[in-house]
Amino acid sequence: MSISRLLTDGVIETPGGAHFTACVPDYPRDETFQKEYVAAAGDPDAWAAFTEQFLEVDEDGYRSATTQMATQASRPASTQRRDSESAQRSAGVRRKGTP
Repeated sequence: MSISRLLTDGVIETPGGAHFTACVPDYPRDETFQKEYVAAAGDPDAWAAFTEQFLEVDEDGYRSATTQMATQASRPASTQRRDSESAQRSAGVRRKGTP
């Protein structure tokens, strides 16, 4: 894309400003976030939770939430399952067949 300098009043650098899309060579597209976005868009309750976590926050809250998501996604699946089960137990949710 080319933008004429006659139509430009200024340029501001915003690190991470293209998230969740790519800004090559600075960072690739965030596939984990994109998948979460698509999954949430198909369910009203999931979308409400997604917007609360990622869209109804300030820039620091957004960066914190996306960093946390990336950290969780990079952990082994067995660790993610164990953490999820622990969180469910803490919330009083029990798996079928468990006391």
